[in-house]
Amino acid sequence: MLKLRSIPVDQLRDPINPVRTMFDEDAMNDLCRSIRDNGVLQPLRVRPLEDGAFEVVVGHRRLIACRIVGKVEVPCLVVDQGAGVDAERIAENADREDMAPTDEARYYRRLFEELGQDVDKVCERVKRPRSRVEGRLLLLQGDPKVFAALEAGEIGTGVAEELNAFHREAGRHFHLDFAIRCGATRAQVKEWRARDNAVAAQAAAAPPPLDPTTSPAPGNTNAAALETPYAAMARPWEISSSLEPRECLMCGAQDQEYRMFREYFCAPCAQKHLVAMKQGKAG
Repeated sequence: MLKLRSIPVDQLRDPINPVRTMFDEDAMNDLCRSIRDNGVLQPLRVRPLEDGAFEVVVGHRRLIACRIVGKVEVPCLVVDQGAGVDAERIAENADREDMAPTDEARYYRRLFEELGQDVDKVCERVKRPRSRVEGRLLLLQGDPKVFAALEAGEIGTGVAEELNAFHREAGRHFHLDFAIRCGATRAQVKEWRARDNAVAAQAAAAPPPLDPTTSPAPGNTNAAALETPYAAMARPWEISSSLEPRECLMCGAQDQEYRMFREYFCAPCAQKHLVAMKQGKAG
């Protein structure tokens, strides 16, 4: 049974396993202003600790705001100990728009380790479907660069999940950079992933390219032994390592050469070409 009581702020402890590690500064300022003007309109949920203090279960942001504005006491609902605490935390935070998926992923990871690395137990604890919990855990297991971009708010959760499904690291990083600079939807990245994975599969099945440091055997005219433009397409788009000056096919500049389908583009024209491809104006 819940008991409403006023508890001194110095007896309230931060959550042992906080769901969120970052708070929006503007939103926190608004909350502080509201508490200063109107008081704490919604009680915190806390549970008793052995030392006589109380751990905040729901209302961590409100506690921080109360400390900032100098509140002495805070209205709280004291709840019993139990597994339902984690479900309450997720219900309070994960369904809110300002809840970062990266924070949710870390919270599930902590529970995953505490509960013997059993995903089913985590799902039962937080009252969330397995697909949701596994999806968040996979974010942590994916590419660190993708996770960092997601945490910085540069890409969305769906885009991050599709990028992690790229087979080639070079293709993943190329399209991650493009998504950060130009924006992308999950559907667009899914299409890019399908194409890039198909290229990776083609490269794995193709015969090795001709070694330019050796000469072909006399009389060897087998076309399959020669590198074709299609084989070149299987290579990652990359910055040229050649020391020979080359001109961009679009503007003639010789700066930051990018090899694309055995041709060379300077960085600005490569960007224009990629934007045109995204808009369906170039093949």
